[in-house]
Amino acid sequence: MFSDKETRLMEAALVMAVPLSALIAVLLVSLTLNW
Repeated sequence: MFSDKETRLMEAALVMAVPLSALIAVLLVSLTLNW
């Protein structure tokens, strides 16, 4: 069973991973276009 802290950490990680992955994708696209 997950504790409240672990579930909150997992939710925070998911919330942080979405914008981070989007930003990384934008950086990769910009790099490929520049090269």
